[in-house]
Amino acid sequence: PAKLVLPTSVCYPGYILSREDHPSIQLIKTLGRIPELSVEKFCVECLIPYVCSLQQRCLDGDDIAKWLLSKQPYLPSPVISCLKKSRFVRSLSDLKSPSELYDPHNQTFQELFDSKTEPVFPAEQYGPHLGNLRQLGLITWNSVSHNVDELGSLIQSRVQTVAVLFKNDVQAALQRSKTILKILMQYFPDRLWNVVHHVPFLFAQSTRPPFYPSHLLWYGQSLHHLETAENLCLPVHQNELLVGSVKPFLSGEYESIRGDLTTRRFSKIHAADVTQQLCNLVTAVKAEKVVDYRSISQMVSSIYRFLSTVQFPEQSLPSCWIWWESVKEFLPVTRVVLKLPHGIDLEPYIFSISKNLHLSQFKSLFKQCRAKKSIKAADVVQILHKIQATCKSTARSLSGSELKMVLNILNWLKETSESPGNILIPTSNGFLLPSIQCTFDDRDWIKQKKNLLQISHFTFVHENVGSPLAKYFQVKPLSEKIAPSEKLCIKYTLAGQHERVTRRIRHIVQDYETNIDIFKELIQNADDAGATEVKFLIDWRKHPSSSLFSGELQPWQGPALIAFNNATFSDQDFQHICQLAGETKQ
Repeated sequence: PAKLVLPTSVCYPGYILSREDHPSIQLIKTLGRIPELSVEKFCVECLIPYVCSLQQRCLDGDDIAKWLLSKQPYLPSPVISCLKKSRFVRSLSDLKSPSELYDPHNQTFQELFDSKTEPVFPAEQYGPHLGNLRQLGLITWNSVSHNVDELGSLIQSRVQTVAVLFKNDVQAALQRSKTILKILMQYFPDRLWNVVHHVPFLFAQSTRPPFYPSHLLWYGQSLHHLETAENLCLPVHQNELLVGSVKPFLSGEYESIRGDLTTRRFSKIHAADVTQQLCNLVTAVKAEKVVDYRSISQMVSSIYRFLSTVQFPEQSLPSCWIWWESVKEFLPVTRVVLKLPHGIDLEPYIFSISKNLHLSQFKSLFKQCRAKKSIKAADVVQILHKIQATCKSTARSLSGSELKMVLNILNWLKETSESPGNILIPTSNGFLLPSIQCTFDDRDWIKQKKNLLQISHFTFVHENVGSPLAKYFQVKPLSEKIAPSEKLCIKYTLAGQHERVTRRIRHIVQDYETNIDIFKELIQNADDAGATEVKFLIDWRKHPSSSLFSGELQPWQGPALIAFNNATFSDQDFQHICQLAGETKQ
């Protein structure tokens, strides 16, 4: 056609004549056999099919194709329609129609496709003509993103390629996965998620967060495959502390778009997962010799806080699950109480939640798990026996802190009027013995008792166990054990007026007018008893008075007159002595 000036660099077929070929044109006009074609008919019937045939044969048809694109604004509508449907645009090694190709200037398309292996973009030489291609139907992001069906089809096809890329190019797979996730968040999220929720295209976090205990398993560390969204947890509010060893988390590589994510698209955290995390933590702490105790405290706080808000079976907890940082140990609920009586510290046997500021905020959780409100008498008696067993196994006496604990326990039992059986009392040599085996020294007027305590065969209670405390727990006094009336077989007959023995002896002595009367009386007594020998000894010594049972005996510690006879002292004679004022001579 006269209106078209075709590029001269192309070798056209013989049935297409150039208007510059004047002799041929003149001959054709003379013959009148071939009519001149219109622009529309020439392009649709001759030029466009020729361009497609050249491209198919890998010949240089790009010049004519680009020429057609440059003339696109001036071409008739039928030609434009033909161009839209014709596969004349080279893309990598294939020919595509404009409507089958994507805009290569769009970054999202570049991330969704691999331009080096996928024939979805026009070849580079078509760069100056992208505007014309857009007019002919080149797929743009604006057109796709506003059509949920087209976008859904695109995402559905692209999400399947992530797993393929993952086998050969992990970084490329990650980038495509991030792009798909970003699209899902920004465009028609509800409908698009239904397309991909069952497809594994997301990366799990393979490295543990810096605040996660180094000795505890990190679930994502062992994963070598992609995950679906419904299997992944979102790393928000440090949820990694709740289920990091139980469930995988979305990789931190998605950090830039994570703010747009909603938890309802991902796996939810359940109580069973959290209790399993606690079980794993307890196991890990028992197995490791050195652990990061600070991170453990942070983790158990998160776990306790979560469990305080949900219902869960108590049997899902490990036997020891209450973390006590001061002893670096998980305790069973039987070793904690919500509150101890004032002034009593029973650690490391029983621990008080109210004294632990870190754990007191979770008191409702411990109460739900049947932690005792306070201690009972049986609890502290058990502690006394544990202390006794510890001392025996280590062959040592009570330490200062243990003695203080024991005394506090005994005083608390007395204050609460509790008197359980099998009570143990601290002794003067620092051991714990049953109260029935102990003795308390009731010589209250004596300041120094050590000498007697060292040589006595009795086991005395500790000096800090006062007489009221000893009497409360039925510890026998020294005076009763030295002279127990039930073993003397004396029949008491107490009636009428009576006086102290020492005063009666003084009166008897005063009845003798001279010293000689005393000797006569002693000789007479010996004769009455059947003695054949009498001896006298004057002892001028003054004996100490620090170990007397009565202060009234101090004047009788010397000097003294000692009388001896060889008569046998009978039980009847002993009874007569106890009846100083009686008449026993017949």
